[in-house]
Amino acid sequence: MGVSVHRIVRHYQRGKKRVLKNGVSLEEAEAHCHSSESSWKTATRCEAHVRTERKGPWFDDYEEAK
Repeated sequence: MGVSVHRIVRHYQRGKKRVLKNGVSLEEAEAHCHSSESSWKTATRCEAHVRTERKGPWFDDYEEAK
């Protein structure tokens, strides 16, 4: 049984999705999604606030790559 590979996906309230990164380990994906920068509610960086103004609420999640 091999190591599972994941992708980090950004979900927007308006129903759109965007793959941010492919080929990451489960540990990397979990670390990204536990960061305060992985949600419009908790992000502190300027570009996150600009993104929210342009595209609406968003959050990052991960899924197993198939």
